[in-house]
Amino acid sequence: MTIQLVSEPLNPKPTVVYLGTPPTGVASLIAALESRFSLIHHAPKSLDALLADLQDPSSPLSVASAVLRLGTAASTGVPLGWTRSVTALPHPPPALRLLINLGHGLETEDAAGAAASGITVRGTAGGTDATATVGLYLVVAAFRLLGAAERAARSGDPAAFVGAMYRAAEASIDPAGKTVGVIGYGRIGQRTGELLRALGMRICCFRPGARAGSVVEGGAAVYDDLDAMISVVDCVLLACPYTPETHHILNWERIQKMKRGVRIVNIARGACVDEDALIMGVEAGIIGGLGLDVYESEPKPNSKLLALDCATLLPHVGGLSVSSVENHWRDAFQQTERFFYGNNDVIDRSRSTGE
Repeated sequence: MTIQLVSEPLNPKPTVVYLGTPPTGVASLIAALESRFSLIHHAPKSLDALLADLQDPSSPLSVASAVLRLGTAASTGVPLGWTRSVTALPHPPPALRLLINLGHGLETEDAAGAAASGITVRGTAGGTDATATVGLYLVVAAFRLLGAAERAARSGDPAAFVGAMYRAAEASIDPAGKTVGVIGYGRIGQRTGELLRALGMRICCFRPGARAGSVVEGGAAVYDDLDAMISVVDCVLLACPYTPETHHILNWERIQKMKRGVRIVNIARGACVDEDALIMGVEAGIIGGLGLDVYESEPKPNSKLLALDCATLLPHVGGLSVSSVENHWRDAFQQTERFFYGNNDVIDRSRSTGE
């Protein structure tokens, strides 16, 4: 779609359907956007119900120009992968041009297939700081073995409590002075690196095709050879998108090249790592600590991972906080206004007036 700069509301105004419960912080923004869009807050009970409404000529959704899924399956009634079903409809809304899914990454959607039907599929940005702070926590937890320590404290067992103290003295490592190799040095990778540098850690990153030995944003040393980087760092941090190229980018062959005692942290996507290889790496004494927020099988992670004492595990909460959810909503509406009008006049005005 060619973007044209438009100052006045289109006639008729594009109909934008949004799913999910709006955070308090975007209420005034939504109200302001009413001048440019016909906004419909929809709460379908299921994906099938949404699809039926989009195809029903008597439904307000049948004239939708955009559908925004701004929440989880629980909060919207619609699971990931929903855009595939929408674009496959035999009778989609004739005006439908834009589908937005809350969150980084579109690996569950079919953006290319939608584009062939004249529909644009996009994700949202907004969880950079939230994800980076969880990355920081998981790096510290992996070095200091904090997951096992917390489990001991929660057990209520005095012997486990004291045992965790002894283990910390014998096996946990201060992260200061250690080197982290980042796979995926985009916004999240860079922000996490910035936080880790505050702990006194050194940062390097893998960038295919970059000049080896150069220094990029934030002072990170660049490697153009992933195997070379992972063989010298004390911790490998994954913050990359999931693509065919990054599927199992950390596998058993690569784990065997790492330093003994290496820490591995994944805040990217579960399938970027071969989890069976992680387990083998721990059992072989190569991996000394793990910090995972994502898994190949969600929401039920590999049971062998759950049994690893050196692992700190989180349920994919990295990008989720009150402020990050608000950021995602704001970004979704920014993209929608820009898509149809070529600017963010209403959003910019709402910011300038403090709304």
